[in-house]
Order: sequence, then structure tokens, then C-alpha cells
Amino acid sequence: RVLATRVLPAMLMVAALGLVAGQADDKIGPALKKSNLMTGGDKNLEKLCGWVAKNTSKDAIFLTPPDHESFRFHCERAIVVDWKSPPIVPKELLDWIQRLQDVTGKKKLSGRRDLGAYSSLDAKALAALRARYRFDYIVVRGGRRIGKLDALYRGPGYSVIDARGGATTYAYDSM
Repeated sequence: RVLATRVLPAMLMVAALGLVAGQADDKIGPALKKSNLMTGGDKNLEKLCGWVAKNTSKDAIFLTPPDHESFRFHCERAIVVDWKSPPIVPKELLDWIQRLQDVTGKKKLSGRRDLGAYSSLDAKALAALRARYRFDYIVVRGGRRIGKLDALYRGPGYSVIDARGGATTYAYDSM
């Protein structure tokens, strides 16, 4: 009787799990190769966040590429906007859309591809953004020099520019 009520159901469960695992094996392997779960994520972002933690205050505000959805979480700093954090309150949703339009320079966003326009902001647009959103730092992809100014941080994946001292001189034409 113990066999029928305890052992048999457990054996059936193990057999079922074995069947499921056998069927899923061809899908799990390729998924793990694409995932950063096993590799630890973006090493460049890790370095950037280390620099941010050591060199900026907790209340600093960053202008980041709007398609970079994890800076806020990983670096623990406020940002102007990213595309993956839409609010649910209608008024705040409209503000979020406006911020995305502002940081891309696009009056109408038709898809994620439009977010790349962030990299073509000119000095005039940047000065207007700085006046409106009062950010302290600008994050750009790559370790490039931005306009005539050197970055405060230049890593393999990102650069950080200090926006607090005369944002009107920053140019993006080299990004």
C-alpha cells in the first residue's frame, strides 16, 4: 500500500521530468549560449558602474542612450529616460514620451531604431536638454573623445562626460 501511495507517484514524477528534460535539451543549450546568465553580463557596463560608484555622487543625474535599459539598475544612478521604463500614470506617460522625443531629437518616434538618434545630438540640442533636465553627466557608447573635450571616463564600451561645466561646448558629431 505504501508503494502505491508514495513511491509510485514519485517514480512517475521523476519519469515525467526526464521526458520533459529530454525534449527541452535541444532548446536549452542554444539559449544558454545566447544568455549572459552564465557569463556574468556586460563587463564594460560593470567597469562603467565601478567608475560611477567611485567618482559620482548618489544623487547625480545621467543622460544615457535611451536604448540602454540597464544603466539605472546596475549603476544605481538616476537617468533622464530610457525606453524600457514607461510609467503607468497617464500624465507621467506623456512626460516619458516627451523625454524620449527630446533625447532623440525626434518629434515622432516610430520604433526602437529611432532611439539611435541620441548619438547625433548637436551642441545646441545638448544645451537645451541640460537646461531642461539638469543632468550632471552624459554617457555615450565607445571610448571616443567627444567634440573638443576629453571624457572623464573612457572605457572599452562607454565614455562619461561632465555636463556641469558649460554643456553648450559639447558636440556629438564624432560619436
